[in-house]
Amino acid sequence: MSRIKVRSANGGESTVQVSRFRGFPDEGICGFRDEWQPGILHAVSFHDSEPHYHDDKEEIFLVLDGSGRIKVGDVEIEVSRWDTVMVPRYVEHMGVPDPGKELVVAVFFLEMGDDRNNPGTSTRSAPEDLDG
Repeated sequence: MSRIKVRSANGGESTVQVSRFRGFPDEGICGFRDEWQPGILHAVSFHDSEPHYHDDKEEIFLVLDGSGRIKVGDVEIEVSRWDTVMVPRYVEHMGVPDPGKELVVAVFFLEMGDDRNNPGTSTRSAPEDLDG
């Protein structure tokens, strides 16, 4: 897993988490797992996405098919099948498919509750860096 610092819509700083599918292990029944606790899930095929942010939830995008970019804050992350991107609340984001391709994602919403006293940070703790 990698982490990228991005600027929030309110001028604060947040961290985007990116996980990449590396294939199933030789043993075990769980091929790919990150410790998330999703609240709401839906599937999206991006085409005319507009930049937006959420003040009450974080999102996890799991790319099911196609390729493109997930724009998060001022960073563009290239994605393809099985990649995941976690978007903190208050950070503008949108999906953009590659020309002539689809970008189909499952979106998991993580309800964060009301934290208006500190809107520039996520209240969810992140797991340790798994790339190292």
